[in-house]
Amino acid sequence: MAIIQEKYIYQIIILILLFTIGFVYAYDFQSTSVNYTSDVTIEDAEYIRLVYIGSSGCSFSNNDKAHRMIKELKDYFRSFSSNQGYRFLSTGIAMDTDSKRGVDFLHKSGHYE
Repeated sequence: MAIIQEKYIYQIIILILLFTIGFVYAYDFQSTSVNYTSDVTIEDAEYIRLVYIGSSGCSFSNNDKAHRMIKELKDYFRSFSSNQGYRFLSTGIAMDTDSKRGVDFLHKSGHYE
C-alpha cells in the first residue's frame, strides 16, 4: 500500500514540476486588454461551479484531447445540475500574461459563464 501511495506522490510532484516549468518557459510580457462581461446574475439559488485553470503554453492543457475532455465535463455537470435542481456555472482561468491569447485558449474548450 505504501508503494502505491509513494508512486502517486511522485506522479503528482512530477506533474506540478512540469506545469511549473511549462508556465515559466511560456511566460512572456505581452499585455493586451480584453473586455469581457458575463450575463450571469447570482441570485438566491444553489450552484454547481466547474473551474478550469490552464494555459496556452502548457502542453498538458492545450491539446485537443484536453479541450474535448473539458467540454464533456461541462456538458455532464450542466446536465447533472439541471437534473438535481441546481444551476450550473463554468469558470475558465487562463494563466497567460497575454489576455487575448488566454481568452482564445479558453474558447477552445467551449463557452464559460
